[in-house]
Amino acid sequence: IAKLFSKHPALFVVPRSTAESMAQWLGELGFDKNAIRDLLDRCPPLLQLTTANLKAKYSFLNGIGFSDAQIVQLLSRIPGWFKGSLDTNLKPRFALPEKHV
Repeated sequence: IAKLFSKHPALFVVPRSTAESMAQWLGELGFDKNAIRDLLDRCPPLLQLTTANLKAKYSFLNGIGFSDAQIVQLLSRIPGWFKGSLDTNLKPRFALPEKHV
């Protein structure tokens, strides 16, 4: 995490405890230290989110049928999806189109 802060000075506004909590949660999902570093290096704004925020997005995706492994793979490949709002970004992407009467 220290290297990440040196590469992205804007992250200094992020409390270290928040960053450590995020890294711990990502570790619980199955990411090793190198994968966490790579993920956060590719998408530093993830550190500005709370773990509660990411857990809500994770739960939403799990609730609509994504497996744990699929969510981890999605987070690995497209971490930027997770930095947006659940209500205005993720939910609309997976909403079924309304039938026009």
